Amino acid sequence: MFWRHNLLPLGLTLLVSLLCLTPGGDMPGSPFISFDKLSHAAFFMLLFFQWSVGLRKQDRFIWWRRHSFALAFFGCLAYGGLLELLQGLAFESRSADWKDFLADAIGVGAGAVFYVLLFGKDGFRLGMSHRNRWRPKKSIERF
Repeated sequence: MFWRHNLLPLGLTLLVSLLCLTPGGDMPGSPFISFDKLSHAAFFMLLFFQWSVGLRKQDRFIWWRRHSFALAFFGCLAYGGLLELLQGLAFESRSADWKDFLADAIGVGAGAVFYVLLFGKDGFRLGMSHRNRWRPKKSIERF
C-alpha cells in the first residue's frame, strides 16, 4: 500500500527536480513577484501536500504514518535546500538563489496551512487507529 499512495508524490518530486535543474530561460515576470518564485512556491506547496497525504494514507510504515506531517514538512524543506545547492555547485547554467529557497519554504508553509485547514490540526482519521486494527472484536453472547 505504500506505492499506491506515494507514487504520485514521487513522480511530482522527480518533476520538480527536472524543472529546477534544467537550464531556465527568460521567465515572465511582474512588478511584484517573479513567475519563477511563484512557481517555486506553488510546486513546493503541492509537493508538501501530496507527501503528507501519501505518507498519512500508507499503512506499511506506521512510524512514517504517525509523523507524516513533520516528515513531509522537514523533508520538503531539505529537498528545496538540496536543489538550490545542486544548482549552485553542479550546474553551470543554473545558480543558487536564497530567494528560491525562501519561495520553497513559503510554499511548504502554505501547503501546511492548507493541510491543517482541510484536515484539522490532528490530521484526518482513516477509520481505526493502528493500535485498534489488530485487536480481535469482542463477541457478544446471547442468552
